[in-house]
Amino acid sequence: MEINRPSRLLVFTLFFTAFSPFSLPTGLWGQTTDRLPEADLAGNPATLPWKAFTFKSDLDASDIQAEFQEASGQAVFSYLSPASSPKKVFARPASATLAGNCGAWNSFFCINVPSILPVAGSVSNMAVHTYINSFKVSWAYQNTQDQDDLYVYSLEFDSQMNFLTSSNTKILDFIIYQNKDTGPILTFRPPAFLALDPSGRPHIALVMEDGSDRPTLHYISPDATPSTPCDDDPSPFQCEIIDSSLSSIYANQALEITGSYSPRILYQGNDSFQHKTFTRIAYPQSNSLYHPNCGPFSNSWRCVNITETAYGNSPLSMDVGPNNRPAFAYVNTDNSSSKAAVWVASFVGSEGNCGEDYRILSASPFTIGTDNLWDCRQVGVIGSLPSYKSLSLKVDPDNFPVVAYNSSNGLSFDLKLAYPLARIGQPGSGWTSIKVDGTALIDTGHYVSLAIGKAGRGFLAYVEEEDYSPNLKIAYQVLRAFLPLLRR
Repeated sequence: MEINRPSRLLVFTLFFTAFSPFSLPTGLWGQTTDRLPEADLAGNPATLPWKAFTFKSDLDASDIQAEFQEASGQAVFSYLSPASSPKKVFARPASATLAGNCGAWNSFFCINVPSILPVAGSVSNMAVHTYINSFKVSWAYQNTQDQDDLYVYSLEFDSQMNFLTSSNTKILDFIIYQNKDTGPILTFRPPAFLALDPSGRPHIALVMEDGSDRPTLHYISPDATPSTPCDDDPSPFQCEIIDSSLSSIYANQALEITGSYSPRILYQGNDSFQHKTFTRIAYPQSNSLYHPNCGPFSNSWRCVNITETAYGNSPLSMDVGPNNRPAFAYVNTDNSSSKAAVWVASFVGSEGNCGEDYRILSASPFTIGTDNLWDCRQVGVIGSLPSYKSLSLKVDPDNFPVVAYNSSNGLSFDLKLAYPLARIGQPGSGWTSIKVDGTALIDTGHYVSLAIGKAGRGFLAYVEEEDYSPNLKIAYQVLRAFLPLLRR
């Protein structure tokens, strides 16, 4: 067998999966492989093309969340199956030791998440934590078998996707918690929002309402010496009221924990005094020089209006990058029309255009004052606002925010990605967008969820409405390998 010299190479492109839930056919390389090495063979992973597949036809899934787990560098996702008795389904890639039972070519293994018997609508987002050789996925929910109290259910798997263990942890007894409050009886308004800290411990943000429907934002965290126990003493969790200043708090929220274990809560609400709807960030800040204005202990947090929005209760999505700086996506008005548009707010620390907050203005003389610490900008046009969740933001390993969203093509909606030009090595401070999936007359991208791994490659899970027959789909970036043509 002769291999042509480089000068005479006939080169072809072979596409194969970036996170590789599919195994390559035996003989293509002389052996099979379950996943690719983390090294990016194509240079910048942001420029890799996307490939979309139907995961399951005729499935009107909702509440989709996708995340990467780095035990094997692969994406996993969960969704709500619309059966007569809705079930949360968790999908993980098949492996050499785990035969697949779902997805294209049975490339995934799907299970109904056991032990979750939730109050309808109470299941939180999915959170993922990676250990050295294993990973954990978790959901918060109200347990119908225990007076609708708040639990966190977790599953742990090894790097080959084999099941290891499960746990079901009671977080909050609502009756006891309500009795600790000297004011009106509080009612939980689901869902809760869950994040796992760098140690894998659960943190939860949720909204409670009193008899007048006035909302209060609460934060639950693990603490060895809790200040306000959620349950009977002693309790491994503390519950704190963070914000009770708004006349309404909308259902869409987000919670992230930084690498230094500091929470960031994102939420939207209406300020009855200003008659405006704000998108707000809450974070711990006990230094009196920075004027804490919310939280426990007579104010030990800052609750900051990042931006006013024309679309209350619009989708929100937040992530924290490797540099511990958050970014989030939200819906607001298009700069040049009355249409809805996708906006991204990124924490820049100084000289931004939104999110006025306190910072050190001068070291000598020492001066603390206010500055716009966030950059808010429009990154894409939606058109008419879809009535489904249509935003998902992740920060990539190089700290660039990337947002997946729906955009009108005039007849239906396409699934698009937007990110800064600098992410793909282009000059300027602007953003660009690409179409990932979508055709005329088919709305594509309902309930979209974006995940980006440490290698920089992406994964999407979403629904397309094909002639009123929805399909659950996935899309992922593929590597391009340029190989010499072999001649005998």
